[in-house]
Amino acid sequence: MSCFRPAETVTASSTKKGDLILGEIQSQIKNKGITIDVKANSASNVITTITADAYAAPGPKTIFRFAVPGQKSGKV
Repeated sequence: MSCFRPAETVTASSTKKGDLILGEIQSQIKNKGITIDVKANSASNVITTITADAYAAPGPKTIFRFAVPGQKSGKV
């Protein structure tokens, strides 16, 4: 019985600009030809990118990308 764990990476960064500290956190998960990247910043923006490698032929990929703006706007 084999146990496969997806590759996971989490990074965080920050920048001080005057009196403000701007931050970002990014996570990446890879599993069986699918990669999911999620980025969130201190402005409450979340950007998600999903990349799926084509299984039929080497090279082609399918990419979905969407952003969720600030929670107060109610837009997707």
